Amino acid sequence: MRAIRKGDDSDMGAREDLELVPGAMEVSEAAEAEEQRKLLRASFIAKTMTVVLTLSLLILWPMPMYGSGYVFSEKFFTGWVVVGIMWLFGSLGCVGIYPLWEGRKSLAHNISSIFKDITGKEHPSKHHRSEATYVEGKHVGVETPPTREKEIPDEKTTIVQ
Repeated sequence: MRAIRKGDDSDMGAREDLELVPGAMEVSEAAEAEEQRKLLRASFIAKTMTVVLTLSLLILWPMPMYGSGYVFSEKFFTGWVVVGIMWLFGSLGCVGIYPLWEGRKSLAHNISSIFKDITGKEHPSKHHRSEATYVEGKHVGVETPPTREKEIPDEKTTIVQ
């Protein structure tokens, strides 16, 4: 969590509320300690639930049926298989299909860009500047470079190729 806050998004500060920009707010030691306590608690709960559910669903629930000599009736076995198959399809939907649906626009863009690059219809460098821009008086590496010449303020600029 700390590494996320340390990103340099100072260029966003002019456009948005500083509370929304990671790293722009000063966080006290007490608030950071409280956040760490909450993260450790959530981690403990997640790990505990993983162990409990694994033991319950894989050992404690099915094993007594095997140990008791219980013989599945055809109706019970059919129900067991149907519930298992429904569980598999539900899991497939949640873990496999839903993330693809959420990222469908990004996937479509990436796939079409790859296809255009492979077939030679469009080159990826179209989306990047081929030259570097140097603004006299500016320190190197402290801000995001402008994307177009008209965004450069009225300062002496030199295009380096």
